[in-house]
Amino acid sequence: MPPKVENVSDRVKLLLHPVRIRVLHALSRRNMTTAELGEVLKDVPQATLYRNLRRLLEKGVLEVASERRVRGIIEKTYALVPEKVGLDGADIRRLGREDLRGYFATFLALLQTDFEDYLGLERLEPEKDSLHFYEVPMRVTDEEAGEVEGIVRETLDRFAERGADREAGRRWRVMGFVSVPLEDRQDRGT
Repeated sequence: MPPKVENVSDRVKLLLHPVRIRVLHALSRRNMTTAELGEVLKDVPQATLYRNLRRLLEKGVLEVASERRVRGIIEKTYALVPEKVGLDGADIRRLGREDLRGYFATFLALLQTDFEDYLGLERLEPEKDSLHFYEVPMRVTDEEAGEVEGIVRETLDRFAERGADREAGRRWRVMGFVSVPLEDRQDRGT
């Protein structure tokens, strides 16, 4: 059994390393071999890629999904261990201000990367593609905010479980959710 990363700050540092976060982002789309990861992360030297894969495997964030022999060498296909990648509410409560800032900045940077990938598509039809981003300020109690988050998470999980079945017209999408408590604001006439 891989050693568990006990300290949440160490876990954030493990996950947010510049190369490792790119590996995790690539593997969030599909399982990949080292060669496939090397194609996606062309600017990362092979030794650096192997070192970071080994570290993620040692900490249980990745697992070997399959192995096959290719020209006498064992080729491994890597997969994320989903419950080891994210932080839960208890983890987030234990984060210091700087770790929290770094984790959130990485979340936004990955979302930006996905958005830039979308903008790079040859055919760009935001309305047809259901491209949306919006903010909804609201007054809710902490309990109500948790209820909203639970409904959103449950809905996203339900649809994510259906998979990316291209035959059914499905395609990969990324949907993020952020809830930020604010200091009380002046009423805006609503």
